[in-house]
Amino acid sequence: MIGLFETSEVAFLPMNSIFRFLRSFWKAKDKSDSKTPSPSDETNRPPWARELDGFYNFRDIGGYRVPGNKVVKSGIIFRSANMDHVTLAGIHALRDKLGACCVFDLRSSGDNGQPNPQIGSEQGITVHSVTAMDWEKSKKPVQEHFSLLASDLLASFMVIYQHLAVESAPAFREILTHIINKPGHPIIIHCELGKDRTGIFIAILLKLLGVTDGEIAEDYHRTEGLIDSLTAVKTEKYRRSPYLKQPLIAIEKHFLAPKDVMEAFLAHINDTYGGVCGYMRFIGLDAADINRIRQNLCLPLECTHQLNWR
Repeated sequence: MIGLFETSEVAFLPMNSIFRFLRSFWKAKDKSDSKTPSPSDETNRPPWARELDGFYNFRDIGGYRVPGNKVVKSGIIFRSANMDHVTLAGIHALRDKLGACCVFDLRSSGDNGQPNPQIGSEQGITVHSVTAMDWEKSKKPVQEHFSLLASDLLASFMVIYQHLAVESAPAFREILTHIINKPGHPIIIHCELGKDRTGIFIAILLKLLGVTDGEIAEDYHRTEGLIDSLTAVKTEKYRRSPYLKQPLIAIEKHFLAPKDVMEAFLAHINDTYGGVCGYMRFIGLDAADINRIRQNLCLPLECTHQLNWR
């Protein structure tokens, strides 16, 4: 999530095998879960997914059934981890296969990633930098989040997610305004890992569209398995940070995405803002805006046969 504490570039952990063992120990894998697979499960990957070279934690948020016998449109909103290492072929697939020519980057200048020079106007891609979290306003909750990781995982994530709900309001409003004003224009939203800032925004958006809390929590949890190849270097950077001073066992928990964390966050939205529509009012959108978002991102179930973009 947060690159604010990172120092110089380093190699992968010398104890990488131990790192992976510890992470697998903390992951709660319920293999007996018989729920219907998420629309974005690996078994449902469309052919174009193989062409997205350099993308991590990438998926389409569409495909969920919502009230009113409707479904969330596919091919409109995509989520991802950073695009720093996306290849030219991956960019062409994003643009030509998916039609996604607009990128919203939620990272701050404190993130360690450098803008990918291949992504820009020369390739027909517009990148909007919409910082979700300002370092000066976020230093205290970020440090509190890391300090609680070892002792109270749920509380540690709630500290930072509740803060993000407030601090990220301008960034979230800008993305939602784009969705209102440009219906049918595919976009990609990302931060560093695509887990926290992106995860919170996507959760709020799916909740607004009528996706169930259980499905939202399941989608959030999927990120754990999709960022494995990114977390070793991040762990080492956080471990060396002079701001954190946390043991490795605590830092590694930062990369988890437990379902109960998302369920608690959605409960917080209900309790604090009176529901997701109340949160929309908090960030500056009204009932007409909410209706436009739903109209632009949902369609009747019987019309889904017309969508053959996959």
